Amino acid sequence: MDNVSILEKIYKSIIIIEVNTVLDKIDKSRCNLC
Repeated sequence: MDNVSILEKIYKSIIIIEVNTVLDKIDKSRCNLC
């Protein structure tokens, strides 16, 4: 079970990082439109 929980944490952290990068890109594109 420990291994599974560790994998879940890794996946969640990766998803959070990807979402943050996408949000950053959206923010930059909005700034460009401004």
